[in-house]
Amino acid sequence: MTNGKDYWKTNRRWFLMPFKIILDRDACIGCGSCAAICPENWVMEGDKSKPKKTQVKEIGCNKEAADACPVQCITIKEI
Repeated sequence: MTNGKDYWKTNRRWFLMPFKIILDRDACIGCGSCAAICPENWVMEGDKSKPKKTQVKEIGCNKEAADACPVQCITIKEI
């Protein structure tokens, strides 16, 4: 049997949000491709896009949204 600390060290990725989504809002041209590809996490706010969540457990469609961005203003980092 493991204690709480050992369990946390072993399984911490399960508890944490392992991906961080970073949007360079100044570089965003507001084309809406991210919101069209990944409406689960992207919305248009005025003339720019915005992620609904900036930290997620699963990358999901956010990768496709980042890849489709014509100005590459979406970065996804594993944390």
